[in-house]
Amino acid sequence: MTDKERLKKIAIAFLTESQSDHKAVRILIKNKQYNLAIYHAQQSVEKLLKACLAAEGKIGIYKHEIFSFFKENIGDRFKKDEMKILAENIPELEEEWSATRYPGWESGEIWMPSEEYTIDDAKDMKKRMEDIVYQVMWDHDFKPIISLKVFSESHFYNALKRGFSFYRHVENEGISA
Repeated sequence: MTDKERLKKIAIAFLTESQSDHKAVRILIKNKQYNLAIYHAQQSVEKLLKACLAAEGKIGIYKHEIFSFFKENIGDRFKKDEMKILAENIPELEEEWSATRYPGWESGEIWMPSEEYTIDDAKDMKKRMEDIVYQVMWDHDFKPIISLKVFSESHFYNALKRGFSFYRHVENEGISA
């Protein structure tokens, strides 16, 4: 396996896990698990950013707050308005990754994430996640193309045979799963 093939597989793995987290958000909100919905929104975005970085050969980032690293390494690939959307949304999500899961007690009162987060909090973070995923990452012209569209191999080749341009681009430049 070449380095390029390995990087594609790593990016695919991050994209697959990002989509899994993305799908979990809606289910968790529906089941009133607001803190966990926020956590998975953050995780979806983190894994998406790591997929983009992997596609560019930047792997081995083991922390959760990676936006500054992302900006430093591939931020110049984004238009000003795209980076604005990222900058308005990612830091808010990154701030929540720990608070959503662990009780806090330093301020006197006991903070219990499962009781403190509201549906409005969860919907806000879900919207931030979707703004990042759909308005910027989905439409951005990466080489290779990065998207959260995960499909089976048979579906991919069937769509390719039927001439769908998205699948041709994935075959030529992108990451197919």
